[in-house]
Amino acid sequence: MRHYGYPKKIVKILENAYKDTFSTVTVGGSLTEQFKTVVGVLQGDVPSPLLFAIFLEIIVVTLLKDIDIGAWINGHRLTDLRFVDDIALLAESERSLQEVLSSLWQNSMQMRMKINVAKTETQLLGYGSGSLSIELKGQHLKHTDEFVYLGGVINSVEGTEADVKQRIGIARGIFQMLSKIWTERDLSKALKTEVFEVMVISALF
Repeated sequence: MRHYGYPKKIVKILENAYKDTFSTVTVGGSLTEQFKTVVGVLQGDVPSPLLFAIFLEIIVVTLLKDIDIGAWINGHRLTDLRFVDDIALLAESERSLQEVLSSLWQNSMQMRMKINVAKTETQLLGYGSGSLSIELKGQHLKHTDEFVYLGGVINSVEGTEADVKQRIGIARGIFQMLSKIWTERDLSKALKTEVFEVMVISALF
């Protein structure tokens, strides 16, 4: 964190919080003896999600700083999409994608992190139907024509149509679950409209 410019005071506080920490687990209703915590973040601790996100950020930034790989969109090169531990790598060719994925695997292993091969898939966009042959740890990754990323459906063939259909379906489901509110006579039209905008309309975006 110091290397990437985080304030020394903050880093020192975090170091002290994690220095010489011990944990116990419940087995059969009883607590085990304490053991030293040497990896991971404190479970349930407020800073833990942020620390994990910073950790992944460092892994990806270290990977991409020396690799000229990505997808060109409207004159801008996008190397990846990231949301916490959901990472989508972008490349213009199968060879480039294999290269950046292999490098990510190596960087992750150096930081004692592992990529879940079973949850890693490839997708070909902008060229209609097709497939990619990408390997990780000697295993061929599953290829898909439809992938859900952060709630949005990315389809290789149908474009945005599948995503629009799913969002309309989600909004319809929420609308039906709130049927008692729509028929409640004691609630004002203004309140119902506000609930509709917050709960139903928001599901479309």
